[in-house]
Amino acid sequence: MQPVIKPDLQSLHAEQVQLLYASLPGALIANLISSILLITAQQSIIATKTLLIWFASSLTILILRFVLLIAYKRSRDKNPLYWGMRFDIGSSCSAIILGIAGVALFPADNPQFQMLCAFVLVGMSAGAVSTLSVGKYTFPLYISFALTPLIFSFFYQADTFSYTVMMMIMLAYAFIMKSSRTIYHNTSQNIELRINAGIREQELKNTQQKQLLHVMNTPLAVIEWSPDFRVTEWNPAAEKIFGYSREQAIGMHGTQLINSEQEKTEITQIWQQLTQTKTGQQSVNLNRTAVGNTITCEWQNTPLINHNNEIIGVASTAQDITQKIKTAAEAVESKNMLQAVLNTIPARVFWKDRQFRYLGCNSMFANDAGLSSPDDIIGLDDFKLPWKQQAEAYQSDDDFVMLNDTPRIAYEEQQTQHNGNTVWIETSKIPLKDMQGEIYGVLGTYQDITARKQSVNEILNAKEDAEKANNAKSEFLSRMSHELRTPLNAILGFGQIIEMTQDNLKPQQQDGIKHILSAGRHLLRLINEVLDISKIDAGEMSLEIETVNLSQLINDIISLSTPLLKQRQITLKQDVDNTIFLQTDRTRLKQVILNILNNAIKYNKENGYIFISSRLSEPESVLLSIRDTGIGIRKEDQGRIFEPFNRANNSQSATEGTGVGLTVTKKLLILMNSSIHFESRYGEGTEFIIKLPAHLHENKSE
Repeated sequence: MQPVIKPDLQSLHAEQVQLLYASLPGALIANLISSILLITAQQSIIATKTLLIWFASSLTILILRFVLLIAYKRSRDKNPLYWGMRFDIGSSCSAIILGIAGVALFPADNPQFQMLCAFVLVGMSAGAVSTLSVGKYTFPLYISFALTPLIFSFFYQADTFSYTVMMMIMLAYAFIMKSSRTIYHNTSQNIELRINAGIREQELKNTQQKQLLHVMNTPLAVIEWSPDFRVTEWNPAAEKIFGYSREQAIGMHGTQLINSEQEKTEITQIWQQLTQTKTGQQSVNLNRTAVGNTITCEWQNTPLINHNNEIIGVASTAQDITQKIKTAAEAVESKNMLQAVLNTIPARVFWKDRQFRYLGCNSMFANDAGLSSPDDIIGLDDFKLPWKQQAEAYQSDDDFVMLNDTPRIAYEEQQTQHNGNTVWIETSKIPLKDMQGEIYGVLGTYQDITARKQSVNEILNAKEDAEKANNAKSEFLSRMSHELRTPLNAILGFGQIIEMTQDNLKPQQQDGIKHILSAGRHLLRLINEVLDISKIDAGEMSLEIETVNLSQLINDIISLSTPLLKQRQITLKQDVDNTIFLQTDRTRLKQVILNILNNAIKYNKENGYIFISSRLSEPESVLLSIRDTGIGIRKEDQGRIFEPFNRANNSQSATEGTGVGLTVTKKLLILMNSSIHFESRYGEGTEFIIKLPAHLHENKSE
């Protein structure tokens, strides 16, 4: 409601000016009649010219004041200061004309006429007091201008009679002024009361209009009942909720209109309580609509009591809460379903508010906390739970997540559980946000990783033990290889000496020497390769880096393999770019390529083919391909060919091999910042691809 507007001085002044102008037509007529009577009474005493001049002046003032009245009525901007000042000027001019009449029309040599003039002027002033006293200064100006000339006229005559009349006029002046002040204050109070009454009346109308608008537009059904429970008022919301129009509802009994059969007894009891206790009642009832549907409404009923403490009716508001009840039931069901889902998740779930108080959790979390139900966690904080030793750290993490709007994911920490055991948990926390995106808490989940950490520790310990065993094995193999190579070199040396004199030996003895040398060389290659593996694993393998032309290196390797190629009748073709230069260890790279090429020859078919090619795959890298048409590798064996002492599908073959050549090859390539992979189809052949870091690109002529 807007505050009450008090009448200000401008409003008061405007009302006063309006009253002054309202009385102006009568004042103008009275002045005109007085002027006519004066010149008629004095035409035999005063010169005609003087009378005409005075009458013309009086008539001019009257006409000007009449024009002022017309202008005021037609004006849209009735500024009280502007129009009040002009009214005061007009009335003062009329008073001046009367004052002049008291001197000019009543000569001093005729005391009887002067006495009459005095009574006339005083009487006219007394008559004007009721109309001109509305203005604060209007009447004082008027009476002053009207009587002052006459007072001075009697004063200058300087005789007893004149002084007596002057004193009587002044006494009358004083009484009239006092009456004028009283009239002014009373009139002002009346105006103020009238303005206030108008304001209150307008406010009452505004309030009633607002109340009516509220009743007409509120979503609540507003119904008024007579003492016998019949409808006397029915707003649009009631029409919408119950389906009856206002015309249909007015005059109907409540039990016939909207109350269901099962609620009639209860409604009757409520109505009796209202009429007996004369206090408001709130209730929730089942009601019937016009189409016969049953709805649930929340009612607020207030008795209407008159000044005699008699109930003249009941005002009710009703709200249809059918959907609200349904929604609440669905929310409870949804909450129960969510809780059931959370309870089946194989992890602990919880959520807190910004004060680190728990808002809820699932059953696994409640079990860790030693609580019988997830509802028991609500309102508690970490300091009131078994893990109070870790509470400060937990809340610090919560605060970080909420202040920085940043999740913390999968970090490890400890937790003391209700049985006193301390376990390791993996925790994740994210900020909880409302519909406006404001953070109001934190959502967290964790799982017990104690067993996993124990397994990891066991694996790390086992790895450490395996590494120790592997180092011991490498050291043993290295030492044994050195110990074996010395007598083996002696055996090979004696065998070669005997081979040089084999012409003196029998054929059977010559075959035996060949077997000894072949087996010795095979064993020596095996020992050398085992030594290479041991050195690489121990980090003792050193590389001698130099600039190597790939094409020249391939040609050297082909030259070494030519006897074996001819023996197996295998055709070799190569397409290696002679502009490719590498910064690598020539000997080790030659060992790698020669090993792969020898395998391609050994496991190839008679009259088979081998293709060697190179190509740039990316800046600073080159791919070297060695492809054969041999027997290939079975798919189930392809994952093991780089394992030591594994010859895959060739393990039962009579082809000579140690089973560690590809292992050494891969380890050497890794040592040289290179890599190897292969593709093979069993029965069709195999392609090995070596990726090498290219260092220079030059023309052969350079």
